[in-house]
Amino acid sequence: MRRPSVLLAIVALLAAAPAYAQRSTGSIRGTIKDATQAVLPGATVTVTNEDTGLVRTTVTNTAGVYSVAELPVGRYKVSAELQGFKNATRTGVMLRVADDLAVDFELPTGQVSEVVNVEARAAPVKTIGGDVSGLVTGEMVRELPLNGRNFLQLATLMPGVSAPDMLNVKDKGLLGGSDLSVSGSDVTANMWTVDGANNNDVGSNRTILVYPSLEAIEEF
Repeated sequence: MRRPSVLLAIVALLAAAPAYAQRSTGSIRGTIKDATQAVLPGATVTVTNEDTGLVRTTVTNTAGVYSVAELPVGRYKVSAELQGFKNATRTGVMLRVADDLAVDFELPTGQVSEVVNVEARAAPVKTIGGDVSGLVTGEMVRELPLNGRNFLQLATLMPGVSAPDMLNVKDKGLLGGSDLSVSGSDVTANMWTVDGANNNDVGSNRTILVYPSLEAIEEF
């Protein structure tokens, strides 16, 4: 039986921060071309979660571009097909929280019954988006030494995050605090979410309400 899990996120509420930074899901997009690099409008793209069986289907626009948004995190299979071309499939596409992955295809001419399979590899460098972010996996959450088993300490591993002397990771709830400065912002200018839901104490905006068990955290 699969253990329930939650996704955590911290977002600095800056005027210039894009709204997509607060997502707890991810998206997959790309361009479909033929062997001559001409775009292929009208191609059918199917995105399938290899763990849950979730299926989403879309069609490329006149520029040969497709986009599938608000996908739960997980491992996906992406396939593209168009009459007169070989089908193409990419498996093992790992989607993390707030990812915006580019999965492009080049469809060679041929019978529809012919399929080109490609095993996806993790990209070492993020090539899409200008946001500054980081990811802590559930395995890291469970294995890294944490004082008081408080996941708040993991936020200090992210780029641009600093912890003032007032940060309290021993207590929780109103007795504790989530006093973290992100990219120089005020410690009360953060929004914490759990599975996309607001987890801030709206009275002070410096504490959080729910402290999930470390074993329940899938990504942070």
